Amino acid sequence: MENSKEAIDILEKCVSEYKIFIETSSILDINANKFWMNIIPLLEKYRNKIIIPIDVIEELEKKDKLNSHLKSVVPEKLTDIKGEKNNFSIDKIFEEVFLMYRSKYKILLITQDSSLAKKITNLNKNKFIMDNDILCMKITEDGLLNNEYNFNILSKIKSIFGVSKKNKSSKIGSQINQDEIFNIAKKVTSISDEKLKITNLPKENEVAYTKENKAIKLLREVASGGEGIIYTTDTQYVAKIYKNENNTRRKYEKLKKMVSKKINCEGVCYPVELLYNKNKDFIGYLMPEAKGYEIAKSIFIPKLLLKKFPSWKKKDTVELCITILNKIKYLHDRNIIIGDINPRNILVSSPKEVYFVDTDSYQIEEFPCPVGMSPFKAPEILDKKEFRNFLRTKGNENFAMGTLLFMIMLPGKPPYAQQGGENMDENILKMNFSYPFEKKSTQKTPAGSWGYIWSHLPYRLKKEFYHTFMKGGDFSKEKSRLSVDNWLETFNEYLTLINNGILRSKDEMSDELFPTRYNKEDRDIPVQTISIKNNTNQNFINNSLNNNSIDFTDEFEGIELLVIGLKQMIKKRRKKISFEEALREAIENNNKGNFLDKLKRIFRG
Repeated sequence: MENSKEAIDILEKCVSEYKIFIETSSILDINANKFWMNIIPLLEKYRNKIIIPIDVIEELEKKDKLNSHLKSVVPEKLTDIKGEKNNFSIDKIFEEVFLMYRSKYKILLITQDSSLAKKITNLNKNKFIMDNDILCMKITEDGLLNNEYNFNILSKIKSIFGVSKKNKSSKIGSQINQDEIFNIAKKVTSISDEKLKITNLPKENEVAYTKENKAIKLLREVASGGEGIIYTTDTQYVAKIYKNENNTRRKYEKLKKMVSKKINCEGVCYPVELLYNKNKDFIGYLMPEAKGYEIAKSIFIPKLLLKKFPSWKKKDTVELCITILNKIKYLHDRNIIIGDINPRNILVSSPKEVYFVDTDSYQIEEFPCPVGMSPFKAPEILDKKEFRNFLRTKGNENFAMGTLLFMIMLPGKPPYAQQGGENMDENILKMNFSYPFEKKSTQKTPAGSWGYIWSHLPYRLKKEFYHTFMKGGDFSKEKSRLSVDNWLETFNEYLTLINNGILRSKDEMSDELFPTRYNKEDRDIPVQTISIKNNTNQNFINNSLNNNSIDFTDEFEGIELLVIGLKQMIKKRRKKISFEEALREAIENNNKGNFLDKLKRIFRG
């Protein structure tokens, strides 16, 4: 440092603002005792602790240095031992922990190991707007902290700690022009939904006109739906021409308001100019052209997903979610509510090329989105029949957004689909979420590969899905649901874990869209789950009988083995019992309460 006073100020800033980790090389450093003398009063002042991974503790124990270099020097109340025993290198552990938490905390690693410091500081090259820089510093001869791992570190640290008064805000929202932002309305417009009287509608090779009377030639019909017809034009845009029965006064006024703002987001097919017939009747609008496959007819159908995107891995679906979220963020930052978030209105060409269509239904100020569909309707608006009569909140939208993300990561499977459950709306209303988290489970996770896919999701994503969809979850209420910024942070972190190979290092199957087994390190796998392919029939039988439970990773193959097992169990019993009695006994001992009905259906079939 340039002088000791600055170094002391920096040390105090570190203790007051940062989660501080320390590594073995610094604990064993010759100047460590001076460092502890300097930092202990500050730790007590700011009620902070030094975080020490359990692997570092084990390393000190092996060197017989734990007492002499730590326990006898630092009060136990000022250290926090974290983590569990595992087979990963300490470098990998630091990388994983810092990537997971750098968006939430400011993190400092104290290490004398320059190669480790380089690995950690390199993480800052791949960071997102929500992420904090990770600092690496080393103990100096004075027992303070210095950094030899970055250039111009003093000015960098001054900037980070606020010593410099420069404004470092770079949030997207702060760069939005006021002429792009809509107001937030509290009540629905009073403009009627009466049909407009249209004298004629242009068709292929005929002309429509802009407000300024510029002629736009309609070239070729490319799509037709309930509302209108889409034509290519002699411009870079396509035209949507409403059918007479769907052209109303309210729609016209809403479209006028939509084009009054400068909305321009790549891939969002937002109205750019209104169109009229030769008699000046409003008939439709121009918009950017979309391309690709509807999510509903590609991503949400596993066979079609593999057919249309055969090279995709988990990274691609994560990038797809990020692309979608960035577009939703653009709209939300301008007070635009999509309203009808559903897989038919999003087209995919690649993970980074996505198109939003039917944007004329978006909620703009006092003009509500008039449509919606299950399973994207939040519980609090589930009973609403006429969407045109109320304004959605961002809380309502955040539920639909979470549902869309869930159904991309578990392709096409709604969060409230489950074994033996009620109808979808009932499950949404009751918030019966069937996927396990931290040993909490309804044991109704849908059969097949869905449990495998869930097990390979990273902890943070599972936690946020669980608390969004489970009744009583931290994010389950309308006003507490995760925003688009929260989800972006989570999925960007997920992408980083994939790119850095951290998930793959734990389980190579984490890259697959449809893994064929549970994640090796997933703690929420049912304890009695038996891998059919890796066990003989006899092992399966013995495990089932010894554990008094039956849990299958493959439904039909498991049933076949159950039948074989029951027959062998009958033969071994001293007292004769029937197959039905043996079956009943096995079912009663099974830890899946809905299994009996399922088994009966399979046998009857």
